[in-house]
Amino acid sequence: DLEGVLKVRPQVVFVTYLQKDKADRLQAMLGIPVVVLSYGPFASFDRVIYKSLLLAGRILGKQQRAQAVVDYLEAMQKDLAHRGSRAKEQPGAYVGGIGFKGAHGLESTDPDYLPFRWVKAKNLAATQAKSGHVMLDKEKLLALNPQYIFIDGGGLSLVAADYSKKPGFYRSLRAFQQGYVYVLFPFNWYTTNLGTALADAYAIGKILHPSAFADIDPKAKADEIFAFLNGKPVYQAMARSYGPLGGKPPFLKGGKQ
Repeated sequence: DLEGVLKVRPQVVFVTYLQKDKADRLQAMLGIPVVVLSYGPFASFDRVIYKSLLLAGRILGKQQRAQAVVDYLEAMQKDLAHRGSRAKEQPGAYVGGIGFKGAHGLESTDPDYLPFRWVKAKNLAATQAKSGHVMLDKEKLLALNPQYIFIDGGGLSLVAADYSKKPGFYRSLRAFQQGYVYVLFPFNWYTTNLGTALADAYAIGKILHPSAFADIDPKAKADEIFAFLNGKPVYQAMARSYGPLGGKPPFLKGGKQ
């Protein structure tokens, strides 16, 4: 709605995923500078986002803040990798309920799941494909039989509904038998919310590598990240929508805590 854009009287317009010729036409129509930023490929993390942040920072006169955000994101990833590399055991892990053009159930996964990669977790779905969204057959998931299963909060309701219909399938999985099933916050909606992905990674690390993450409280760490990036802690609001980060799904009762 170009009229809506003009009504707020911007001095500059930032856009993503817009071709150069279209951006040039938009700039000519608006009479306002249009700057194209890149977020990298959909549902991923690409370091090009750092260039976009720094460019936006220069244009907005917020160079120090932009550099601080980039430095913070880099420091968190290095910390996660260092902690993950200290872990002696790498139990098999799987994440389901990943959104892809809509919400999906447990079979929906990502063989290059970002938080797993950051904490050097053993992603069992990586045996099915190197990258990109994957929909596993239930038989394949049974064959993988992960020791730990994480459920993306965006698909949690679908997993719960399927569990009520087919409890036998879920109870055949080792993670469900032993109670090693946990909820994570969703962080992809076309592009990646890096702060939430980092919060998920710390929760995963605490579960998979408890000794290396002994000093981490996932809830407090999540709010530290949210407060730095968003200006205020939003963990409680996220937890009300998706459940406690790293907690057990509400449809499961009993099991090991």
